[in-house]
Amino acid sequence: MEYRKLLGMILTGVGILLYAIPLTYGFFKGSLGTDNIFGMGFYVSLIPILIGPALWFGEVPEAIVKTVRAKILRVGGGST
Repeated sequence: MEYRKLLGMILTGVGILLYAIPLTYGFFKGSLGTDNIFGMGFYVSLIPILIGPALWFGEVPEAIVKTVRAKILRVGGGST
């Protein structure tokens, strides 16, 4: 197995855990704001969730590509 794919798997798993921990905390506490460390976990989890699949599969997931093209680049949501 290539090291790039292994690193992608690890980053994806860490990103999912970093996303699940604040979600669980907010579920049991009733609310989750960005003023504490758990609320900021959502923002931190985006980095490994975006980088991990790119390293693992060799490309960014198609749903993310369409969103970036449609919202940020203001290109139509048609096929690539």
